Parts: sequence; structure tokens; C-alpha cells
Amino acid sequence: VQFSNMGEKFGLTPLVNTTANIFSDAKKGKVFSSEIFKSLSSGDPISIERKYRETIRDYVYTGKLIFGMNNFPDFSSDFDGIERRAVIFEFSKVFNQKVKGFDPDLLDKLETESVMSTLLNMAIEGYKSLIANNGFITTKESERVLKQFATENDSVLQWLEECHLEEDFLLNEPIKANNSGLYPDYRSFCFGAGIEPKEQKDFSRGIIRRLSFSGTTTKRVNGNRYQFFKK
Repeated sequence: VQFSNMGEKFGLTPLVNTTANIFSDAKKGKVFSSEIFKSLSSGDPISIERKYRETIRDYVYTGKLIFGMNNFPDFSSDFDGIERRAVIFEFSKVFNQKVKGFDPDLLDKLETESVMSTLLNMAIEGYKSLIANNGFITTKESERVLKQFATENDSVLQWLEECHLEEDFLLNEPIKANNSGLYPDYRSFCFGAGIEPKEQKDFSRGIIRRLSFSGTTTKRVNGNRYQFFKK
């Protein structure tokens, strides 16, 4: 089951009583609602419709969701909470005839009994480490890839990154002052990039979360009252 199937009627049926959902080549297609993915990955109860069979209500999926892909899935329509539920592994090595030292017999060698036994032992040791550390270890590379994933999917973060906006600027500019301010500037950026902008409340919430601001405050400027972010 890939992302695009999750919102379809009967699309979740194959997940029932499975220990893992592995899709080796997920497409980049747009995920218009991430609610089902969030529920599956968090173990929240969901209803699963089945063709010609009774609907399973309050089903809790306990398996793992594993997706292989060449490009990040497009969660831009509903990205809130996704990056907290994702662990991304980037496989940067390429194995084909164009690479120097390519071994055409590599797959056959990896499938020998001795190598498979070695890989299993490595996997067991890795699992022990996973349990001991209560999850995967965060590295600079994993942080970089996760940030790249977030930037591609969160228009607010993309606006911050591409416009090189500093914290002081964000604290001293009104969120919206008629047709000027941070939010109108963000909307203009989105329209120029062909991205659907978020509502102002979601924009403000995203800024507060990303920059660890405490909230907003009202200030009077030239006799008018405007909302500003506050540290």
C-alpha cells in the first residue's frame, strides 16, 4: 500500500494483520490528506472498509511502514506533524556498470548462505542497539535529510530558507499591515512559486513552531494596532 492508496475506499484492506507494509518504489504523487498516515504510524485506531465484508472499526495497526523512493512524497497540503513521524535513510551509493569497480556478481555474492548469515547477525546487533537507544540515533546527515524533506513540503519553511529571513526581521515586521507585512510577503512568494499558501493562522503557527517563538503580541504603529511575533 503506497501513500496514494491510503485514502481510497478499501485501500487499507491489505494492511490488516500484517507486520510490515513495504513499498519499494513509492511515487512522488501529492498526498492530499495525511490523517490516515499519521494514524497508522502513531497506532491510533482507524476504520478499515473491506469489500463485501464487514468494516473493521477501531483497528490499531502495529506494523512498520517502509517506503523506498527516489523523491520525497508531497505532503505539502497537510504537512503538520509528518516530520515527527518519519525516519529517513538516504542511500547515496549507486551500483551499476557506469560506476568504477562495479561487480556484476555482487547480488549473487550477497545471497550466499554465509553472507546472509552475517547480515542477519548484523541486523540482530543493530536491533539490540535500537532497543538500548530507544530509537534511531540522530546524526548530522539524518538531520540534513529530514530538513530537506521538511523544506520541500512546508511552504513556510521554504519561504524562510529561500528568502534568508533572520529572526530579528521576523520579530520587527508586522504579521499583516493591510497589504504589507510578513504574511502578504509569504503569500506573494507562494504564488510566484506556484504553491498554495497556508491560511494566516497556520502561517503564524508554523513560524512560532519553527523559530520557537512564544506567540504573538499587539503593538501600536503610527496610530494603528498590528500583530507581531514575540520571542
